[in-house]
Amino acid sequence: MTLLRKMLRHGFIGAKHTLFTNLPKGFPKSEHHNVLDVAETMRKDGYFISRKKQDGLHVSLNPRILSDVFREVENDQ
Repeated sequence: MTLLRKMLRHGFIGAKHTLFTNLPKGFPKSEHHNVLDVAETMRKDGYFISRKKQDGLHVSLNPRILSDVFREVENDQ
């Protein structure tokens, strides 16, 4: 849920997005692969909206399930 917290903190919701490969930034190097695996699973589960751009895949939190995201972040603390 640290990834969700990070996305919320930076405001990557709906139209504001970031490169998928930037998601592991701030995590230990040894965890980068795991973060990308978790992010891919979350994308498939509908937590993220993805957009293909010229420089790669961009993602943002799905605003339709934002209440679920807030609930999960609160329960994780």
